[in-house]
Amino acid sequence: LNHVAYLAKLSPIVLQALPAGLTGFCQLANYRQGRLILALSNQAVVTKFRFILPSVLQSLRRQPVFAGLVG
Repeated sequence: LNHVAYLAKLSPIVLQALPAGLTGFCQLANYRQGRLILALSNQAVVTKFRFILPSVLQSLRRQPVFAGLVG
C-alpha cells in the first residue's frame, strides 16, 4: 500500500472523530511516526480545533491504527 492510498484509507477515520461542523474544513495531510497532520481551511477552524483537540485525540487513539498517536 503506498502512502497516498494509506492516507486515503485513514482519512474517513479521522473525519469521523471530528464534529460534523468541522469535517468540511479539515483534511488529513499526513500521518507518519505517530504524528497526525491535518490541513485546516482557516484560522477560525484552527481556533475551534484547539478546543476540541483533546477529545479528538482520545477518540482517534481508540482506533487500532492510531493507538500510537502522539500529541
